[in-house]
Amino acid sequence: MSVELAITHAYSPDQYTEAVELWERLADVPRVGLTLDETGRALEKVPAEHLFSLVMSDGSPTRDFGAVTVILVEHSDLHGSEYDATNVLVLEEDYDLPVDEGRHGYRAVWLQLGELPVVTDDDIDTGIGRLRLLVELAEGMSGDVVCLRNDRLEEYREERITHAWEGFYAQELSSELDSVTWWNADDLAVSDDEIRSLYFGFDQNDWQFNTSTDVTNDAHKQAVDHVIDSIVAAWREPRHEPEQIALPIA
Repeated sequence: MSVELAITHAYSPDQYTEAVELWERLADVPRVGLTLDETGRALEKVPAEHLFSLVMSDGSPTRDFGAVTVILVEHSDLHGSEYDATNVLVLEEDYDLPVDEGRHGYRAVWLQLGELPVVTDDDIDTGIGRLRLLVELAEGMSGDVVCLRNDRLEEYREERITHAWEGFYAQELSSELDSVTWWNADDLAVSDDEIRSLYFGFDQNDWQFNTSTDVTNDAHKQAVDHVIDSIVAAWREPRHEPEQIALPIA
């Protein structure tokens, strides 16, 4: 994930000192990961001289020191939580940070150690201010701030529920309708939207995250029974058309 830049910032002594201190704070955050780009080897700590050199080179590798990637937060289908997944989305969407993607749903927000996170035409002080904010966010995620935005967590939860419904639950429910009613579910004259509405309208649904990306309904069986009972009851209900002539009863 190394990015080579031709521009090196002309720090004043005070700016350079503050930038170094901020990168040191970020590198010391417990949940932050450090990786040497050249080998992919994880680092427990970046030596002071190595960090000083990368700040001066704006994150680019130098003759003596290789580039280092800082992982702020990561998750995949196999590890992490829904909070990690949400924080990746928030840092990507709200702070325009780069995201690395890999196998098994792997996603990670990262920075290049020493590369001042400036936007086009930003001055050094603005870049340092942005770096300070990112350090504070990283420290918060390793402390009391489990999730950066609760509303984005709820949106992500709904996205994963929809994915689970479309990927598994809808098909399984249709198969249950076929087997229990002895007909093809289509013969019941109930639309897919109506079936979905009945399923999601079951007030005892209990959606839980199993991993950072996988969510299941722990009350799925009860929800299926609710849908089947509702559809069959409606199908069996006698209907009288207004134009239908009632037969006399002897």
